[in-house]
Amino acid sequence: MNAMLARWPSDRACALLSAALAVALCACGGGDIVSAKEARGGPGDAAVPVDGSTVGGSTVDGSIVDGSIVDGSIHVGDSSPCPSPARMRGRGEATYYDVDDSGACSFGREAGSEILVAAMSSEDWDTADVCGMCVRVEGPKGAVVVKVVDRCPGCSSGDLDLSKDAFRSIARIADGRVSISWSEVPCPVVGGVVYHFKDGSNASWAALQLRNHRYRVASLAAKSAGRWIPLERKSYNYFVAQHGFGREPLALKATDSNGSVLEASGMVLDAGKSVESVHQFPMCSP
Repeated sequence: MNAMLARWPSDRACALLSAALAVALCACGGGDIVSAKEARGGPGDAAVPVDGSTVGGSTVDGSIVDGSIVDGSIHVGDSSPCPSPARMRGRGEATYYDVDDSGACSFGREAGSEILVAAMSSEDWDTADVCGMCVRVEGPKGAVVVKVVDRCPGCSSGDLDLSKDAFRSIARIADGRVSISWSEVPCPVVGGVVYHFKDGSNASWAALQLRNHRYRVASLAAKSAGRWIPLERKSYNYFVAQHGFGREPLALKATDSNGSVLEASGMVLDAGKSVESVHQFPMCSP
C-alpha cells in the first residue's frame, strides 16, 4: 500500500541575514522503539529495525515554496548512511477529529487542500519531542503518512487521533474507530529547516521553534561565550532561552533523532517571524 504524502509549507514570514550553516551527518543509535523517550536510546537497548517503507527524497538543493531563504554554505562530513536510525512505532486505535490552528505543537494552521495530521497520546507525547514527526499509519482500508501536530489526552499509548482526510485514507468515516499500526518515517519536506521566533521574544527572553524538519528534533543549543548552551524544550514545543540569546547574530545547533546536526549562524531575532535555511537534516537508511 502506498503512503499518501502531503507537503506542509510553514508560515515563513521573512529571511534575515546571510548565514554559514554546516551539516554533520548521522551518528545513529538503535532501540526497540515504543516511545520518543526510548527512541533516544540508552544502556541495554536492543537494536531492532522498524519494518515498512520510508518516504522522502535526497538532500534539498535550497529551493523553497514561498518566502526567502538564508544563504549559506554546506559542509558534509561522514557521508555514510545511518546504520540503525532510531524510530518510534506503535499499535493501537485510530479515531478522527476536526483540525484547527490550536494544536499543542504550536505550528499554527496547516496549509493545503488535504490536511494529513495526527494527535498523539499524552503518554507518547514526551514533552513535545514528537512534534513535527511523521508516521506511516496502516489501517483496514490502506495507509497514509501524517505529521504529529497535537496531543490527544483521551488516547491510550499507541493510539492516534487523525484528521478526517487522513482517517478516510485508512478507513470509512462511518467506522469511527479502527485498529492501526504505525511507524515513524522521514517527513516528505520541501526546502530547508525553518527557524520560527515566538511572539514576544526579545533580548531578555526568547523562544524558538523548528519547523519543516525531516526527522524529530532532539535538541537545540545556542552558542554563548564560545560554549553551546542547551535550550529547554517546553510542552508547547518551543525551545526557550530564559535570559535571551545574548549577543546577535545568533549561532544555533539543532540535532535530530538520528544524531544529525545542523549548525546555523548569522540570524537576528525577529519576534513572530520565520527564517528558512537552505539545508535539511539528511536522509538515513530505513
